[in-house]
Amino acid sequence: WTVLLATGTNHLLAISGLHVGMVAGFFAGIAAFFWRRTRWCARHPTRQVAAWVAVAAAWGYALLAGMSVPTERTALMMTIVLAGVLLGRPWRLLDLWLIAVVGVLLLQPFAPLSAGFWLSFGAVLILITLVPPRLHWRGMGAVLPLQVLLTLLLLPVVWGMFDRVAFASVPANLFAVPLITFVLTPLSLLIMLLSAVWPWAAAGLLAVMEPLSALLFTGLSLLMGALPDSQVVAPSLGALLLLMIGLLWFLAPRGWPARPLGLLLCLPALWPTAGALAPGTLESGSVSLWVFDVGQGAAALVQTRHHALLVDTGADWRRTPELAASEQNAGSRVVVPALRSLGVQRLDRILISHAARDHAGGLAAVLTAFPGTPIQSGQPLSVLTAQPCVDGAQWSWDGVMFQTLQAEAGNAANNRSCVLRVVGARGSVLLTGDIEAPAERDLLARHALASSVLVVPHHGSKTSSRPEFLAAVSPAVAVASVGAFNAFGHPAPPVRARYAARAVDWYQTDLSGAVHWQDGVVSTARQSAWPFVWRR
Repeated sequence: WTVLLATGTNHLLAISGLHVGMVAGFFAGIAAFFWRRTRWCARHPTRQVAAWVAVAAAWGYALLAGMSVPTERTALMMTIVLAGVLLGRPWRLLDLWLIAVVGVLLLQPFAPLSAGFWLSFGAVLILITLVPPRLHWRGMGAVLPLQVLLTLLLLPVVWGMFDRVAFASVPANLFAVPLITFVLTPLSLLIMLLSAVWPWAAAGLLAVMEPLSALLFTGLSLLMGALPDSQVVAPSLGALLLLMIGLLWFLAPRGWPARPLGLLLCLPALWPTAGALAPGTLESGSVSLWVFDVGQGAAALVQTRHHALLVDTGADWRRTPELAASEQNAGSRVVVPALRSLGVQRLDRILISHAARDHAGGLAAVLTAFPGTPIQSGQPLSVLTAQPCVDGAQWSWDGVMFQTLQAEAGNAANNRSCVLRVVGARGSVLLTGDIEAPAERDLLARHALASSVLVVPHHGSKTSSRPEFLAAVSPAVAVASVGAFNAFGHPAPPVRARYAARAVDWYQTDLSGAVHWQDGVVSTARQSAWPFVWRR
């Protein structure tokens, strides 16, 4: 999946409209072939029979594939087009597109909340409105210009949504489209049918399909390695809008005035910019803390001038192993995109407070993006090897002192959380994991805990944040990492009242989004970001 994303070919192995059209055309062709050879051909024209068969095949395959937006769109558009054939009425392509939009919205009113809706209908709209008529009749000769056109015009949308520019997209699609569409997909469907009737025949076709699949991924891997990394931070919204206008201007039909000037509008998006936390942007002795909004879980980034440390990686959202998917965790959905957008290119260490799934669930995804990063954990991790948390251990980065703490009291996993204290020139931070009252008392007896910022223990559970602990830490700012409407009632009202009684500035990620603290100054992701400004 990583290879497919990096080369812009993941749409080919998802159930897409291309597959629906191919299946419908295949069955329509078979129906037409046999119908011409029957004596009833004159009574029922072959075109009409083939059209009915194509509609039935399109909806049958769409239902089999789970009625995703691309399959619904294709089946609807095909039905309308072929209804025109049956009724003897031609359709304008734009009218056809609009009817398909309405049909999908009737079937799935919440479809516009998915990126697939916009990408699917956007690609078809580009083909309808911007493809020159001369390309409609060039067959395979149109594949290259169409692929270039689609890649360029969808670039602003894909870049803005996914922080990804698939530099290998055009050559990879030219290589993969014919192989997947005309060879691998028909083979897989045929194997599926034969496996129920003649398993030996299906096994024989699998032996043919295996080297072809290996050829596909070998070619895509070579392209991925030869071209730059596809993970590129998206520019500002304004730069993306200028990029879209510039590409439309440059790719406009012949006769459009000054088409090369459109390239000038693309320059702001292509101008290299450093992220907010790019190496070297902080002064020596300064500390930057981001507490990410990962729902009911925890993930935070601590950075000094030349170093970055990630504390926890968010939750794994899978309910059962059967639903395993590479993106079903906060690591891939939140943490990695946040690190990319902030300009973090390398992690010097990952500290996992303890092995609970809401703290370590995104670790695999983070390691995929930042391979080879050393791991330290308060508990042994089931799959990965990690260095243990050592109580009282210290090290220094760029004039900032780091210290790991671990309580000796309590048998619960939460109380064995690895606590991190960071002391900079203009303030200090205490990240507490899920420690509860026994661990708080133990740490209080053996260590100095005073800190400017406290990441609230155990998401604000009523078993943590005891008054004596708060008195010892004496924070000016408290940040609770909690999920909206979480089932645990975090943060507990009595805990919230304790912080309010001490006049501590309180932030929680479900209301404020990600929270950033740097040298005593606090900002939140939703303070100035539309449409969340109303929540203030």
